Amino acid sequence: MVRPGLIVGVVLLAACVGCFPKAEQLRPDAVWDRLRGANPDALIVRTMLVEAPAGEAALNRDVWATAGRPLRHELSTLLAQNGLRVGTFTGVLPGDFERLTRTPHATLDAMDRSFMPGKPKVVPVNGPLDRLTYRDRTDLTAEPTPWDFAAVECGFNVTLAPAAGTAVKLTFEPQLQHGDKQLFLKPTADGTAFARDDRKALKGYPALAFEVTLGPKDTLVIGPTADPAETLGGGFFLTAANDRVRQRVLVIRAAKKPAETVPAK
Repeated sequence: MVRPGLIVGVVLLAACVGCFPKAEQLRPDAVWDRLRGANPDALIVRTMLVEAPAGEAALNRDVWATAGRPLRHELSTLLAQNGLRVGTFTGVLPGDFERLTRTPHATLDAMDRSFMPGKPKVVPVNGPLDRLTYRDRTDLTAEPTPWDFAAVECGFNVTLAPAAGTAVKLTFEPQLQHGDKQLFLKPTADGTAFARDDRKALKGYPALAFEVTLGPKDTLVIGPTADPAETLGGGFFLTAANDRVRQRVLVIRAAKKPAETVPAK
């Protein structure tokens, strides 16, 4: 049961059109056909948000009951203290959850994203939220720290690296931006001057960063714990509109460009 302690705003995200192919249908060559012309060293990530009423069994219980646990116990425990959990599947997804990934009204922002190895990109998850109040822990023995931010956008800073065979290693760090845009200066590309860079204040969580290696038939699911109110996971994955609370999970698959075939002489 989700408590009403988390303050969230209306989420301004557009519903996606179409459905999420089964894991075995994510073929690296097919992805690259669609992204022809991209840098040949790029790696591909397919992302989708799946959303349902808060407490929906398919998202809140069933998907986690059969998911693999890719993280070490201490890190999983720390993430759980912050309202977050991570699971993996190889091949077939649980029936009701798989059905949601193919239901247009339950899916948001399904897309393929191109990453250069070692260069992070933010994958948005929730926001803008009018206000977010929560408590976090960055150490298993630490007392929770309260936070209260306005105009919040939540996402994961994701970095990719090639792994063995066709696998890809992904590193995730929870981050949120908040408040009004502020003036920052950053060096120009040639390093000879500074350029204006207006952006919101950033709060990152390197202590909560985690790594997962995915093959082309693997699926990664990131979502909230069963009761994430007033936690970071609640801010990332619970939304409120018209007095109704909904929850979501982030679904991720990855692919590496297949090796070039050398013609036989």
